[in-house]
Amino acid sequence: MVRRGCDGSPDTDHGDFHTGADDLVGLLARPVRGAHLVGHGNGGLAAMLAAGRRPGLVRSLTLIQPYAFPAAAGHPAVGAMPRRVRETAGVPDSVTPERYPRASTERLGTPLPDPTRAVG
Repeated sequence: MVRRGCDGSPDTDHGDFHTGADDLVGLLARPVRGAHLVGHGNGGLAAMLAAGRRPGLVRSLTLIQPYAFPAAAGHPAVGAMPRRVRETAGVPDSVTPERYPRASTERLGTPLPDPTRAVG
C-alpha cells in the first residue's frame, strides 16, 4: 500500500498517521488470514498504530526507522531526545565507519548493544 498522495496514489485533502492506520486496518479487515506489515519512516508509525488497533490481523510487524516520536511524545526519554540531539549533534571526523553506529547512538545516551556473533 502507498500512503495517500504519495508515489502516484490519488491525492487527498487529509492525511496523517491516524488516517494511514485507518487505511491499513481497512485493508487488514478483508477476508485474509493475517498480513505481514512492513513500514518505513512515517509508514512505520501508521503500521504500528494499525497493529495496535487490530493486533489479531497482523502476523508480523517489520519497522524500518519508524517515525515514532509523535506516538511516544509523553515518554520522558522521548521528550528529552531533541535536547540530547542538539547538545551532541555530530560525530567527530576521526570516528571510523565501523565505529560510527556505536559512536552516534552513545552520543545520544542510547548505548548500542554488542553485535551478535555470526553463527555458521
